[in-house]
Amino acid sequence: MLNRVCTDFREMHPNRTENYCCTGGGGLLSVAEYRPLRLEVGKIKVDQLKATGATVVCTMCHNCVDGLNDLIRHYQLNMRVVQVLDLVANALVI
Repeated sequence: MLNRVCTDFREMHPNRTENYCCTGGGGLLSVAEYRPLRLEVGKIKVDQLKATGATVVCTMCHNCVDGLNDLIRHYQLNMRVVQVLDLVANALVI
């Protein structure tokens, strides 16, 4: 699907079942006192994101949107997060 709606799709490595967490899973986003630890541990995901060279990060999960946005803001990455639905909707308009 992503190859059909993106002009330059780049997969993160490792991916699928071996992928690193966005830091939003398991309800951690809703527990404020875990935020410093989430952001520190999230450096693994930040390095994975940087390695792609991408400026748009795509996910299907709303927790991932929030977790990734936290990491992007904290580490001041030049990226934005979108959902697959956004890319498909844009492709339908084009």
